[in-house]
Amino acid sequence: AMVIIEIIGLKNLLLLGCLALIGMALKSSFLKGFLGEFLVKLLLHSKLSDTSHILHDVTLPAGEGTTQIDHIVVSPNGVFVIETKNFKGWIFGGEKQRTWVQKIYKNNYRFQNPIHQNYKHIRVLADLLSLPVDDFLSVVVFVGGGTFKTRMPTNVLKLGGLVKYIQTHKSRAFSKEEMAVLVADIKENSLKPSMATKRKHAAYLKAKKRSRNIRH
Repeated sequence: AMVIIEIIGLKNLLLLGCLALIGMALKSSFLKGFLGEFLVKLLLHSKLSDTSHILHDVTLPAGEGTTQIDHIVVSPNGVFVIETKNFKGWIFGGEKQRTWVQKIYKNNYRFQNPIHQNYKHIRVLADLLSLPVDDFLSVVVFVGGGTFKTRMPTNVLKLGGLVKYIQTHKSRAFSKEEMAVLVADIKENSLKPSMATKRKHAAYLKAKKRSRNIRH
């Protein structure tokens, strides 16, 4: 508990606790996702904001629809694209499997392989910024108490390992000027954060998943 307080601060922890109680009461998958992203956001800003640019909830045009990226960290060591999952229970999956499984007691729930999901985000960003895919580093972070029951790739991790991963991995070096240009390009091309944007993206996902039983 003391480690968590040290990471995100007492005031933010209290706020998160209040939101968690609301989430438990409403049992909303949307709110659970928001809570997970909020916790990652607090951690990133508390530990990396002095050296990196940090963006959240970035929605970009992608073909006929949109793609939504939970977090982007533009750092001197590369561009980290972060997918957040707020899951409990047991998590089963592999790097090349199309779907992973969340097991809660006797119930199994399938969801899209988050590594594949995040790679699509990176492809959109790479095209937007005219950079090679190798300049981006994909990270999937699980919050919410879930337990990995299969061996995961090194870029799939729990919240406690996120900052260290970002600080110790590198794709290429970016100068402060280059970082500023990348962030400006992302902001210029992203859709304005709003409920209308979220509804548009949700409608696009619903249309894509209509014939599939896969959770995001």
